[in-house]
Amino acid sequence: MISIEAKARYLVLHDVGAPGPKRIVLEKSLELCVEKWTPGSRVSPCWPIKGTVSSDYSFTGNQTLFFIGPIQPAELFTAIEGILVAPQISIWVTAGCFNVVLCIDHEAKEMVTKIKRWANKNTVAYEAWGLDRGIIKNAVSRSLSGSLDHTSLKKLSQNAKAVKNDFLQPALQENVIASATGLTRSFSVHRPTSLAVNQVIDAMNGVFDAHDKGKISTLDFQARMLSMNAAMSRFSSQAFSGIPPIQTTECHFWIHSLLGTGSANIALNNLTHSIQQVLGEAKIPERLEKLSEVVSEVPDNTELVMGNALLRFDLFKSTEGLEVNGKPVVPLVNYFSGRDGFSSQVQTLSAPLSTIAECNSYRSNILTATHELSHIFVQSALGVLYPNLDSQSDIDEARNATRMDFKASNHLEAAKKLVIEAVVLMEQAKQAKSNQTLTSAQVSDMLPAILSRWRQEMQEIMVHSFDFLYFHKGKADFYVTSIWHSWCAIPGIADRVPEYLLRTICAVSADVLDALPQQIFDSAVRSTKELLETVDSQIDPQNDYVSIALERIEEMEKDEDLKKKIRQEFEARKYLVRLVKTYLHSEKLENALFDDHSVRSTARKGNKAKLRYDTNHIGNPLAFLRKQLKANPSEAESLWVLHCLAFDLFQREGIRS
Repeated sequence: MISIEAKARYLVLHDVGAPGPKRIVLEKSLELCVEKWTPGSRVSPCWPIKGTVSSDYSFTGNQTLFFIGPIQPAELFTAIEGILVAPQISIWVTAGCFNVVLCIDHEAKEMVTKIKRWANKNTVAYEAWGLDRGIIKNAVSRSLSGSLDHTSLKKLSQNAKAVKNDFLQPALQENVIASATGLTRSFSVHRPTSLAVNQVIDAMNGVFDAHDKGKISTLDFQARMLSMNAAMSRFSSQAFSGIPPIQTTECHFWIHSLLGTGSANIALNNLTHSIQQVLGEAKIPERLEKLSEVVSEVPDNTELVMGNALLRFDLFKSTEGLEVNGKPVVPLVNYFSGRDGFSSQVQTLSAPLSTIAECNSYRSNILTATHELSHIFVQSALGVLYPNLDSQSDIDEARNATRMDFKASNHLEAAKKLVIEAVVLMEQAKQAKSNQTLTSAQVSDMLPAILSRWRQEMQEIMVHSFDFLYFHKGKADFYVTSIWHSWCAIPGIADRVPEYLLRTICAVSADVLDALPQQIFDSAVRSTKELLETVDSQIDPQNDYVSIALERIEEMEKDEDLKKKIRQEFEARKYLVRLVKTYLHSEKLENALFDDHSVRSTARKGNKAKLRYDTNHIGNPLAFLRKQLKANPSEAESLWVLHCLAFDLFQREGIRS
């Protein structure tokens, strides 16, 4: 049995003298680390493998400190006989790219040779320090062998001189260097990440070409570069600090400044990639475009907004047999951020730094990344469904859809009609607050402004519905618990609770859309209230947004005017929930997201026991993570979950037509 201790120790690298050698020490607490801090000190938490490290362990005598990774620890421990029971070997695991650290006494130096041979055979990077009472006397490292294909570097070099606009130069310079750093560092220690970075660089090259041909504006081009620069620089600094040479590659997430967070970054990459393999490869925007060819059982206006039969429409099934083409899916650049928290852009996604320490907690669980992924998928869908406000033909088409006598001739037109109906009704609800009503002529005249004003809000409603249906499988209990715990971890958003509550009610209503129209709102509110009463934020009474939400519901129950206002706002947004349920959701895709592909393979199967390392595969990351959620997990549990995601995930194929 290979398990880790719950309490962390701290590997600390200190200056001995400047210039001069450095000393590595093992401390029991963070306070002891800080007491001896020097200008060049760096630290990383580490967790002992049970039975290999004494409680008062320190680096003494002639030893080798061996860093190796990124690997599933059990792969190494089962491959080298006796490594776990040798009294001369102490072992820790970390969140770094070098996620296994061993200290080997001189008497067991043959183990150093065995580990090196195993690493060379299995294409794993390592670094070994020769120690004398903790003083680093020498360092030997091995990066992955092979020659980097310089095609991407050459293209980056061309990009560096291709853009002549002075305004773009600062962003361009950062983009070129951040991309080159990410590519070369990942190539030296983790080839799957290197391949992904290559794909990202190719995609950005397409953005360069588009700007060169005048297809995107200078400001849009700069915005894309700035977003990518922030993501790539943080990703490279976090994932590929603490790699050879360790002493010169510092991570700026300071509690992990010695060894970085590479295995945590790989875990986040694997999670997002597994989802992209299903929903990305399904090519939802391209299938939406193909709905223009689906002309059977096109709903009339009443069926579109009220019919239950339409709710059984399936995007994937309806477009099977049609030729659906699209660009290859490009991996996201994922990183951790204390400022951005959970956030996403076109090609990037961030999670809070706290996720590393509590990835399986309700408040900071890594599954919340599905909400940001939903933003990316919905945004791409709206590229098909939402009018381009710079296109007069799109505006004319949208105006036509507001006519009482409009009749969709295919399902794409029907989906676009739902979009227009929703934004117009949201505007009417806003006007009703001041006892005003827009005429048809006013709606037509104001439509571009209405579309611009409600674009963000409608995307949020669709994102919550998409997240609810796909990633929470339409289960209101899991959705409400998850989303409100995560909101309660964000300071200073009390004034936004009413809009968050409305979004929750909208998402939950996706499960009761087939009820009588006059009952849907009340049913969704009742379900939301019952579930909120079970949520305990357990963080800070001043950030108890759940209580504020429940007070809002109670106020609505007592105040008929308030209830009428919120119901009107809901009824408008309900069309967007119907849009997602009808035209973006597919039962086949939902099932594929949670399918355990390892069942039909030769994958190593078996249940995972908390804090224990083994070589069994995880068949589905979403199902695995859901089982690990708890109120207050330890950092050790979080690390173990991240290692499982990083090294045990069974790689499945994308969904096919």
